[in-house]
Amino acid sequence: MKKKSKWFGLFATLLVILSLVFLGNTSAKAAEGKELQNVISGLELLDQSDTKLSPDANGVYQILTNRAYKLRALFDLEHYNGDIQNGDFFKLEVPAEITFYDNHDVELVDLATNVPIADAHFEGHGDNQGGTITVTLKNLDQYLAAKGADTVKEVKGTLALNFLYKKNVSNQPVTFDSPSMQTTITQTYNVQTLSDETDPIGKENFAKIGGQAANKAWTSAKLEAAGSKGSGQYVSEWKVRVNTSGDNLGENLVLTDTLPSDPSTASIQYIPESLVVYNAPSMTESTSGKEGDFVQLVEGTDYTVNWNENYTNFTITFKDGTKKYYVTYDTTTPNDGSKVQNMVSVAKADGTPVTRRTNTTETTFTASATSLFSGTIEATSAYTVKVSKVDEKTLNPVQGAVYVITDPDGNTVE
Repeated sequence: MKKKSKWFGLFATLLVILSLVFLGNTSAKAAEGKELQNVISGLELLDQSDTKLSPDANGVYQILTNRAYKLRALFDLEHYNGDIQNGDFFKLEVPAEITFYDNHDVELVDLATNVPIADAHFEGHGDNQGGTITVTLKNLDQYLAAKGADTVKEVKGTLALNFLYKKNVSNQPVTFDSPSMQTTITQTYNVQTLSDETDPIGKENFAKIGGQAANKAWTSAKLEAAGSKGSGQYVSEWKVRVNTSGDNLGENLVLTDTLPSDPSTASIQYIPESLVVYNAPSMTESTSGKEGDFVQLVEGTDYTVNWNENYTNFTITFKDGTKKYYVTYDTTTPNDGSKVQNMVSVAKADGTPVTRRTNTTETTFTASATSLFSGTIEATSAYTVKVSKVDEKTLNPVQGAVYVITDPDGNTVE
């Protein structure tokens, strides 16, 4: 009897161990989620100002080597309404020849609830080797709690890949056929190198770059005091290079920055609190971000700033005209696909205009961009309601019964 009990105990132990193994595998699969298919509805080629590019008459995109571009994916999970959960994901495989450039993993936030409901992960495979973008859903329980609902539906959004070509190619078809694509998309690229980019003529005195929309919550007491909107979720980010070559332009060098009053562009304002000025010793014509040797300067000591009353124009006076300066700031932005624009000029203390480059007579620099952030997501929610009408006496369902349901907003559904 003891021997039989011993073997029974061993058998029970093995069953427990096997059960744990199977449960563990099941839990892992549940946590991983399912791969979503047929959800990417379109791919758009953009320049770095977020402006959509179009192919030429032959259907070919003309682009440049070592110049950053964006590939914006539009996704729509409508096919999975009511059938998505945390851990569900979709992937976009980017073909070889394309090089991932300066991408960072991002959270996609539902603005209505401020809940991040997806992660976008970028994995490049090396120069000219393409890569993979993976979008994974998360926090759907938090989203439903915030909405007071039990079903997630109508999830859609955009995200963008920064990429470049590092070598010339001639009319190369690039095909996107991941399971996540609703249809296979092929874009043809003709990639060339501009000779005057590697051997520029003349030197840069100043330039304006940027204008891309960014998902960056902001507040501004100064704008609010001026009677304007004092907070928002999106901005356009701008940068200015001043005295790029480090020449002696004299004391009290003046930068003038203006948001043009143009009906073809969006009405925007500077966010004055966002202005930062750096001394930038290593700055060159290709600088597009803060470098390690940049030193933030102090207003009132190294420079002065004057704003107009509605924050659509400002001037900065730099005390030392021999230094290189890098200026960054944000403006408000509509984030609706409209055009935003910004113009700068530089003058010496006596009012003499400084040309944009040493080999040109142009004295202003205008930068334009499209106000549309590529990294958005939104969803809607609903309650699952089951209504039955039964006979008062028999409690059997009443055939052909019609119901009218009114939601809290007064909308009715029959």
